[in-house]
Amino acid sequence: MPSFIEKHIYVLRYFLNFWTFVFVFAFLLDFYTLGHYSDYLAPIAVIYMGVLAIYVGTKEFERWEQDRMHRHMGETFVLLWTILIFSVTFFNLTLDRRYAIPSEVVATYIGVLGVFAITKESKMLFKRKKEIIKEHDEEYHRGIHNHK
Repeated sequence: MPSFIEKHIYVLRYFLNFWTFVFVFAFLLDFYTLGHYSDYLAPIAVIYMGVLAIYVGTKEFERWEQDRMHRHMGETFVLLWTILIFSVTFFNLTLDRRYAIPSEVVATYIGVLGVFAITKESKMLFKRKKEIIKEHDEEYHRGIHNHK
């Protein structure tokens, strides 16, 4: 029987996608208006990172608790944020705009990279754990068959 998380994880995913869109839109609007919307970025960043932490934490818990790997990869978010930061920096320099990327945006980018790194490490540990268990089971079954 599917757990509550399994039945509702898509809601968290949509919620995360929504707040990602809101944050990206607010950042681009702030860039376009040369900082007129900077005051909105801090609360949006906090909400975004909170939603990201809840979503990723839920997915990691599901991986370890229910012994399954996930299809949805964080590489997409890392790629999105990297392209976004690079593009704003590039256009800022080439168009000679006087825009300073707000620290909330930089902190969020670092946070996204950190979450990605932690989940990658968790995934590798999970795979190692499964391999060790599989090897142990194979050794155990070989031992049973050798003693018969």
